[in-house]
Amino acid sequence: MSGYGTYLLVYYLTKDRKASLISGLIFAFCIYRYAHGFNGHLNLVSTEWIPFYVLFLIKTFQEDNMKNAIIAAFFLFLASLCSWIYMGFLLIFTALFLIYQFWFNPTGMKIKFLKRFSILVFLFSVMISPFFYPLLIELSSGNYISHGLS
Repeated sequence: MSGYGTYLLVYYLTKDRKASLISGLIFAFCIYRYAHGFNGHLNLVSTEWIPFYVLFLIKTFQEDNMKNAIIAAFFLFLASLCSWIYMGFLLIFTALFLIYQFWFNPTGMKIKFLKRFSILVFLFSVMISPFFYPLLIELSSGNYISHGLS
């Protein structure tokens, strides 16, 4: 799925099937995934939702279709369930994407896009809240075991 998502993302951006195929193969078989898989970090092997989120985030910006925002929110949710680290990276990517678009394409930041993006943020927040809220409560309580050096 990682390779297929990357193939779709690169094909959407370049319309070049060869580049898309090579990109998908590189991402699907990158050493990062194998290193984490062999070390037992199976949640970090699950990179399949990352390219799908990026693809539908870009489509949310470029196309006037609310469906893309809904799909992007769902893929961001799935990536977040795999790893909180992936959620953080994708949120940073989203912020940088918005800054880039605002800086280099200010006419593209239309009210319709902001409405679609608001739907994306709202849906993601609703989907992730049952998982994120208990985490925040536990972290704020201080009643957890730390395995750090002390």
